Amino acid sequence: MLAVWLEGEVVSVIATVIAHLFVVLAAALALLSEARAKRNTVVLSRAPVWADTSA
Repeated sequence: MLAVWLEGEVVSVIATVIAHLFVVLAAALALLSEARAKRNTVVLSRAPVWADTSA
């Protein structure tokens, strides 16, 4: 009886750990995507070379 209960607990703990890993992976991918979007926005918002008025 105890072995069956412990086995059920182990399965639920493993499932919980896997679920948390997926959440962390999704958060990391979201942060990377946001960083990439910000980097692309900065590159696209730079003035073109022909608009340089410093000369």
